[in-house]
Amino acid sequence: MFNFSLSLLFFWMKGSASVTADQVKVQFSNLLLGFIPTGKNDNIAPLNDVSDLKVGSKMAAWPLIIGLVLIILGTWAFTAHSVLWGIICLIVGIIIGLTGFQSTLSFVKTGPDVFIAVPFYEKSTLEQIKALIEKLQEESRPKTDASQVLEDL
Repeated sequence: MFNFSLSLLFFWMKGSASVTADQVKVQFSNLLLGFIPTGKNDNIAPLNDVSDLKVGSKMAAWPLIIGLVLIILGTWAFTAHSVLWGIICLIVGIIIGLTGFQSTLSFVKTGPDVFIAVPFYEKSTLEQIKALIEKLQEESRPKTDASQVLEDL
């Protein structure tokens, strides 16, 4: 069982993935703007139906824009008169801006495709999930030798 964080800002919100010899089960929350929970996804797929595994990176525009606006407001607050608001805006802006940098795991299954976006520092967890799925799929394939198939004909 793999657990991974879904948000940089709300690090206690976790998703999970379990890979067995029979199935892949992924549970995670939907996040609006990378930090607002809006529901939950449960995906179960037979191991043999999982294909086109990809681990990659993406940038989400809205968290980057909101973070940049808060950083600008924080800088402006420093020059105005409110140092405390400036510090708060800068810290929150940096954290929200960093949520825009995400690592992704996607795969095709029968039914809708599965797409998981997590903070950039969870990429190694996604690569471990991908490696385990590929390993179990390789082990479950029958080992046939081409010469043995020709002899049987």
